[in-house]
Amino acid sequence: MMSNNHELRLNIAEVNEVIKQAFVETALLYSAKNTEVISEVGAFSSHPDSDIVDNGILRSRQTLDFPGNTEADLYWPVEYAAYVHEGYIRRNGTVVTGRPWTELAAERLDINQTFSTLVDEGLE
Repeated sequence: MMSNNHELRLNIAEVNEVIKQAFVETALLYSAKNTEVISEVGAFSSHPDSDIVDNGILRSRQTLDFPGNTEADLYWPVEYAAYVHEGYIRRNGTVVTGRPWTELAAERLDINQTFSTLVDEGLE
Protein backbone atom coordinates (compact mmCIF):
# COMPACT_ATOMS: atom_id res chain seq x y z
CA MET A 1 0.00 0.00 0.00
CA MET A 2 1.35 3.43 -0.95
CA SER A 3 1.69 6.07 1.66
CA ASN A 4 0.50 9.59 0.91
CA ASN A 5 2.33 11.22 3.76
CA HIS A 6 3.22 14.80 3.03
CA GLU A 7 5.15 16.88 5.41
CA LEU A 8 4.74 20.62 5.65
CA ARG A 9 7.22 22.64 7.58
CA LEU A 10 6.85 26.35 8.00
CA ASN A 11 9.32 28.56 9.70
CA ILE A 12 7.23 31.47 10.96
CA ALA A 13 10.25 33.78 11.09
CA GLU A 14 10.96 33.07 7.41
CA VAL A 15 7.31 33.56 6.46
CA ASN A 16 7.21 36.86 8.35
CA GLU A 17 10.37 38.00 6.55
CA VAL A 18 8.85 37.14 3.16
CA ILE A 19 5.71 39.11 4.07
CA LYS A 20 7.77 42.08 5.26
CA GLN A 21 9.85 42.09 2.07
CA ALA A 22 6.72 41.81 -0.07
CA PHE A 23 5.17 44.73 1.84
CA VAL A 24 8.23 46.94 1.32
CA GLU A 25 8.48 46.01 -2.36
CA THR A 26 4.77 46.69 -2.90
CA ALA A 27 5.12 50.10 -1.24
CA LEU A 28 8.13 50.92 -3.44
CA LEU A 29 6.24 49.86 -6.57
CA TYR A 30 3.25 51.97 -5.50
CA SER A 31 5.54 54.95 -4.92
CA ALA A 32 7.05 54.51 -8.39
CA LYS A 33 3.57 54.21 -9.93
CA ASN A 34 2.57 57.52 -8.28
CA THR A 35 5.63 59.21 -9.79
CA GLU A 36 4.69 57.75 -13.16
CA VAL A 37 1.12 59.05 -12.98
CA ILE A 38 2.20 62.52 -11.85
CA SER A 39 4.58 62.70 -14.83
CA GLU A 40 2.28 61.19 -17.45
CA VAL A 41 0.85 63.42 -20.13
CA GLY A 42 -2.84 62.62 -20.55
CA ALA A 43 -3.23 60.58 -17.36
CA PHE A 44 -6.33 62.61 -16.50
CA SER A 45 -7.71 63.20 -19.97
CA SER A 46 -11.30 63.13 -18.67
CA HIS A 47 -10.60 66.13 -16.43
CA PRO A 48 -10.97 69.64 -17.87
CA ASP A 49 -7.51 70.69 -16.66
CA SER A 50 -6.16 67.31 -17.76
CA ASP A 51 -2.49 67.10 -16.87
CA ILE A 52 -0.71 67.71 -13.62
CA VAL A 53 1.56 70.63 -14.34
CA ASP A 54 4.61 69.94 -12.22
CA ASN A 55 7.94 71.69 -12.43
CA GLY A 56 9.51 68.66 -10.76
CA ILE A 57 8.95 69.69 -7.15
CA LEU A 58 5.91 67.47 -6.57
CA ARG A 59 7.77 64.42 -7.91
CA SER A 60 11.05 65.19 -6.19
CA ARG A 61 9.44 65.78 -2.79
CA GLN A 62 7.49 62.52 -2.88
CA THR A 63 8.45 60.75 0.34
CA LEU A 64 8.02 57.14 1.36
CA ASP A 65 8.64 56.31 5.02
CA PHE A 66 8.37 53.03 6.89
CA PRO A 67 7.55 53.99 10.50
CA GLY A 68 6.99 50.34 11.43
CA ASN A 69 6.96 46.83 10.03
CA THR A 70 3.32 47.12 9.04
CA GLU A 71 3.16 50.76 7.98
CA ALA A 72 4.19 52.77 4.98
CA ASP A 73 3.57 56.49 4.63
CA LEU A 74 3.66 58.00 1.15
CA TYR A 75 3.23 61.75 1.07
CA TRP A 76 4.08 64.95 -0.76
CA PRO A 77 5.26 67.75 1.57
CA VAL A 78 4.47 70.48 -0.93
CA GLU A 79 1.89 73.11 0.00
CA TYR A 80 -0.02 72.80 -3.27
CA ALA A 81 -0.13 68.97 -3.39
CA ALA A 82 -3.57 68.73 -1.77
CA TYR A 83 -5.00 71.32 -4.18
CA VAL A 84 -3.74 69.38 -7.19
CA HIS A 85 -4.97 66.07 -5.80
CA GLU A 86 -8.36 67.18 -4.44
CA GLY A 87 -9.13 70.24 -6.55
CA TYR A 88 -10.08 73.72 -5.43
CA ILE A 89 -12.20 76.77 -6.19
CA ARG A 90 -10.50 79.86 -7.56
CA ARG A 91 -11.36 83.28 -6.17
CA ASN A 92 -13.48 83.98 -9.25
CA GLY A 93 -15.56 80.87 -8.48
CA THR A 94 -14.07 78.65 -11.15
CA VAL A 95 -13.80 75.05 -10.00
CA VAL A 96 -10.50 73.32 -10.73
CA THR A 97 -11.06 69.58 -10.67
CA GLY A 98 -8.64 67.49 -8.67
CA ARG A 99 -6.36 64.92 -10.21
CA PRO A 100 -6.30 62.12 -7.61
CA TRP A 101 -3.07 60.52 -8.78
CA THR A 102 -2.88 58.19 -5.77
CA GLU A 103 -6.14 56.51 -6.76
CA LEU A 104 -5.07 56.11 -10.38
CA ALA A 105 -1.71 54.69 -9.29
CA ALA A 106 -3.46 52.18 -7.01
CA GLU A 107 -5.79 51.12 -9.83
CA ARG A 108 -2.91 50.63 -12.23
CA LEU A 109 -0.75 48.70 -9.79
CA ASP A 110 -3.46 46.52 -8.20
CA ILE A 111 -1.80 46.64 -4.80
CA ASN A 112 -3.50 43.55 -3.36
CA GLN A 113 -2.58 41.36 -6.32
CA THR A 114 0.98 42.70 -6.37
CA PHE A 115 1.46 41.97 -2.68
CA SER A 116 -0.07 38.51 -3.01
CA THR A 117 2.14 37.65 -5.97
CA LEU A 118 5.28 38.81 -4.18
CA VAL A 119 4.40 36.74 -1.11
CA ASP A 120 3.72 33.68 -3.27
CA GLU A 121 7.04 34.11 -5.09
CA GLY A 122 8.88 34.55 -1.80
CA LEU A 123 7.42 31.36 -0.36
CA GLU A 124 8.30 29.20 -3.38
